[in-house]
Formats: sequence, structure tokens, C-alpha cells
Amino acid sequence: NAEYGEEPPVNGEYVKVMGESYSMKENGENGHAAKPKEDEPEYMTIRKQLKYPVDKNPGWVGAFILGFQQYLIMFGPTFAIPVILAPSLCIDQNVVAKGQLLNTMFVMCGIATMLQIFFGTRLPIIQSGSYIYFAVAAGIMSKTPCEDEYFMEVDGVNKSVNYDPNWHKRMAELQGNLMVASLTQIILGGFGFVGLLLKVIGPITITVLIALIGLCLTGVAAGSASQNWSISLGMVFLITLFSEYLKNVPVPLPVVSFKNFPRLTVKIQWLKLFSTLSIILSLVIMWSLCAILTATDSFPEGNAARVVNLTEKVAEANWFYFPYPGQFGTPIVTVGGFVGMFAGVIGGVIESIGDYYACAKLSGAPPPPKYVLNRGILLEGVGCFLTGLCGPGVGVTSYSENIGAIGLTKVGSRRVIFCSAILMFVIGCVASWASSSRLCRSLSWAACTSSCSESSPL
Repeated sequence: NAEYGEEPPVNGEYVKVMGESYSMKENGENGHAAKPKEDEPEYMTIRKQLKYPVDKNPGWVGAFILGFQQYLIMFGPTFAIPVILAPSLCIDQNVVAKGQLLNTMFVMCGIATMLQIFFGTRLPIIQSGSYIYFAVAAGIMSKTPCEDEYFMEVDGVNKSVNYDPNWHKRMAELQGNLMVASLTQIILGGFGFVGLLLKVIGPITITVLIALIGLCLTGVAAGSASQNWSISLGMVFLITLFSEYLKNVPVPLPVVSFKNFPRLTVKIQWLKLFSTLSIILSLVIMWSLCAILTATDSFPEGNAARVVNLTEKVAEANWFYFPYPGQFGTPIVTVGGFVGMFAGVIGGVIESIGDYYACAKLSGAPPPPKYVLNRGILLEGVGCFLTGLCGPGVGVTSYSENIGAIGLTKVGSRRVIFCSAILMFVIGCVASWASSSRLCRSLSWAACTSSCSESSPL
């Protein structure tokens, strides 16, 4: 990876990053510790602490395990998108419609993430739905408020329903305005205007914007975690314990080597699992605890922490759902809707610029130059255009939560994020999984909150 450095030799004296040589020596002359170069940048110090920096990769099995962990981090906020958007679309009681939005969101997130890591900034950064657009969507839909009762013709008879049967028209308006607004983001990145914005976008601007977005999410996170505070706080406690206090404790694991196949070699390796798998280990422990407490009827009926039998719900749902362009009808563009979406796009650009710098720093890469920022915003604009083309009416942006997870796990590999993107795409095409996601949503919100608080990129 010429852009973000070459993999250093195991016992090498220097490592080259962006054409610059920096000392990687652990021992100096006469056995004394080598002093770091005075001009050594901060990201090189962070790079030495990483298990997998941006240009080093774990094996594919390990990459998928770590990628699943990153997927769990973005799962909670992404799962909440159709839940928050549904009242504006008048489909709060339409489970099928919310499922379509959820599947479409995950598929689009997977595509946008792949575009970003291969053609955009080429950093280990996840793209997912931006909460900036929710206020815009609510404003656009407020001109036609929801009614208390709707009627839908079924077999020639008007049937009363508690959702808008023509909600596709509402969604089409969000899609059309997002598609046109995202073209401005493509122009900003494609013609190099992002570099000009850097003159007016400083740390204070980015910090205030991301802080405001985070404060807006506290109600959603607290609402999900409040379904069972004991389980949610237990999740936060375990993540903090594993990632901060047990991160240097090695765990013995048997490893099978197929190097001399058909002769197999088994050996014991001591791995620091608490550091790299702090989130997924916490999730497994808390899920198992919920299963035991459910089996002993410690949780009352209806409690969000109950691990219930979901066979009937899964059987009622369609197994697969494949989003496609125009699935909700022909996109509609309005002047007012475009202005609102344009404001959301600019907010997303400012937020992403800060995320690019934070992600580069935590993954052991040098600060991204202007042309990398332009390319990242260009591909992010393409991702927003695709989400407008297929749904669900909100643009994508870089996720600070997953950047914080890099600081927790010390894994900044792009292969891990690529595996996470594959999981987003594949799971997004399986429609029946949403029926069994309530407890996982609560736990992933807790994981998301912990990753942000423990390793905030700010």
C-alpha cells in the first residue's frame, strides 16, 4: 500500500511511510534503549502499539471474526434508522416496510464501505447511515402529517389500517432530494474543492459538529439501553474490563497447523484475546447470561432481555430480500427538500473530514493529504447517491463509533473492514434475521456507547 506505507521488516531498523523513514529500533547502542527521532510524528508512535496497522492484515478467519466485531458496533445505530424514520413516513406500525428499509440500509452500507476502502480514502473506515438527515426528513415530511387512520383496498373491500399504504411516495421524495444533493458532494470531491474547505474547517468546527450529533443520539441510545439497564451496563462494564484492564493478559489457545498436511501439528499459542475481541466476548457472555435468566424465568414476559423462541416469527418473514434501484417508485425532487438535504450533505462532509484524520491516526497511517480527502468525499457522495437511488432516504457517512473500536482493539487492518462490509451486504439480503434482532440491538448500542467513550477519536 504505497499510499499509507509499506509493511516494515520484522527486525528492521526503519519503516517507510509516505516516503519518510522513521526509526523502529527497540535497542540502541550498547544495549541502551534507542531514543525516538525528535521529528517522529505521533502516528508512528501509535503505529508501534497496533497489532495490525493499516497496511498489515490478519488471516482471513481472524479477519472475519474481527470484522464481525466491527459489524456489531455499527449494528445498533444502523438498526435504529428505520425505527426513527418510520414515524415521518407514517409506517410506524408497518413491520414489513421497516424491514425493507433495514435490509436496504445494510446492503447500501456494505457497498459504500467497499467503495471507500478500495477507491476512496483507503482507510479502515465504515460507512453507514447518517443521523444528520433525520431532522431533514422530518422537516420534509411535516408538510403532509400522518393521519390517525388509513384505508387500503383488499379484495375489493376498503380495510382500515394504522399506516399509510402510499408511503412509497413519501420515500420517493426523500430519495430524489438526496440524489440531487449528493451530486454536490460528488462535485466537491471530484473537482478538489474539499481542500479549499480545510481553510475554514478546523478542530473546533469538527469537534462541535460531532459533539452535537453525539448528543442527539443520547436519547436513542438511552431509550434502547433502558429496556434493561442491568444488562446494558453489564455490557459496558465487561468491554471496559477487557479492553482497559485485561488487554495485556495472554490466553492459551490450541492452534492446529496444516503446513505439513496430511500431518497435523498442534501447539499452544498465548494470544491477547481480551484486547482484540473485547466487544464480541462481552456480547457472548451477556447473551449467554440472558439465555440462562430467560430459562429460569427471571425476566418477566415482554422484557427486551428475554431470549425468546423466534421460530414462528422467522417462519412468517421472507427469507431473502434484494434491494434494487427505484424499488419505492420514481424519485421526486422539490426545492425545499433539496435545500434541506444539501445542508445535511455539507454537515456530513465536515463530519467525515474529522473522521478521516482520526481514523488515519488510530490505524497508524499518516495524516491524509488533500487529494485523499477529495477522493474520500467523492466516493462518499457516490454512496449517498446509491442510497438515494435504492433507499432508504438517508445518506451515508463515516462512523466515529467504529473508529473508536480501532483504538480499543488495536486492529486497523483494511481487510477486517472489508470482511465487515461483506457481512453487511450478505446479512442485509437475508430478510428474516430482523425478527430476532431486538436483544442484539440493545447490546450493540451499549457496545457502541462504550467504544465511543473509551477511545473517542476526538
